[in-house]
Amino acid sequence: EKAFGGSLAYALATLPLLFSYPNPEVELVIDNAAPLSLPVTGISIGNGAITAGGMHLTPRAVLDDGLIDVLIMKGQSPFHRTASFLRIRSGGYLHSPRFDYHQVREILISSRSELLVAADGEMIGRLPARFGSYPRAIRVHCPCECKSENLHEHTDGNSETIGI
Repeated sequence: EKAFGGSLAYALATLPLLFSYPNPEVELVIDNAAPLSLPVTGISIGNGAITAGGMHLTPRAVLDDGLIDVLIMKGQSPFHRTASFLRIRSGGYLHSPRFDYHQVREILISSRSELLVAADGEMIGRLPARFGSYPRAIRVHCPCECKSENLHEHTDGNSETIGI
């Protein structure tokens, strides 16, 4: 499927789920606020604006703003899921009552149902899960010509690193 491009692969993988996926109840704790329980079709978390083969799941995301962006697809019928699919692709869902969008430092997601967690198309675990923004948590060593004004320089005396 990926030989045809990420967008087509994503659409082909998602299409059967539009009609069969249940709307499990989840509990969300956003930035230590009071827990919120609701049925969801899905939740997408990102720190970049474009994901999943060109999908604008988190279109307001900025890599270095210290926040993660959370798209909550509220529980929807198969009909509404199908109707929403193209709006999700373009990011045109932001004002729809069927979606919630948050920019947060941390979110904790749990469920009484056994739900899997995927990252970049790979299953990485099960709920409960905590996602957060950890500024400058990754250090990348690179030649000086790759510096960008969006990256922050650090030196340890022996080498130059860039904190993202």
